[in-house]
Amino acid sequence: MNWDLSWQALGAIAGMLVVLAGIALSLIRSNLKTSFVDIGTHNELVVRVTSVESRIIGSPTHDDLRALSAKLSGMEASMAGTTATLIGLGQSVSRVERMTELLLKNELDHEHPK
Repeated sequence: MNWDLSWQALGAIAGMLVVLAGIALSLIRSNLKTSFVDIGTHNELVVRVTSVESRIIGSPTHDDLRALSAKLSGMEASMAGTTATLIGLGQSVSRVERMTELLLKNELDHEHPK
């Protein structure tokens, strides 16, 4: 192969390389603009992410929520027993009230000699 190139051919090759490099650079810059943000927007996003992280740092974890759910289930069972007891007490009180009313009525209906 004969590699004797004239200055014109070398200039043309160099010119094409410059044009191709310019096209590649413009494509890279356009992709960077769509993939990355400017520093101002980046700083705003950092502030937003930091505020979200600071809000959720005190949030309960899954283990905390499971423990709370177990406690609530225990309380629910306890409340069911307490409800049954209260209903029973209410029925007992109503029976006592009924008996008291009957005794009072009996006392008021009958006069006792003095």
